[in-house]
Amino acid sequence: MRDAERMTKTRTLKEAMFSGDLGGAYKALQGLSPQDASVVAKECGFSVIGLQSGPAFFTHMQKQVAEAVRNKTDGFGLRKLQRDRPS
Repeated sequence: MRDAERMTKTRTLKEAMFSGDLGGAYKALQGLSPQDASVVAKECGFSVIGLQSGPAFFTHMQKQVAEAVRNKTDGFGLRKLQRDRPS
């Protein structure tokens, strides 16, 4: 993926998450290979440990993205929310 496309996908995903647009967030990742999606996901603060096969990877990503959309944040914000939650 070229830098311009990566930057556009990253920006689109962030905008969708911060506005609470789940469909838009999923659409931003649609059509990307797991490798390309992992680059975009990392730039948005998501964990992509142990790159899995395509279906498993995207299932993992969908859960993280849905949680971020619910909280109108990104992966970095999710980690902050988890740290700030009382135990």
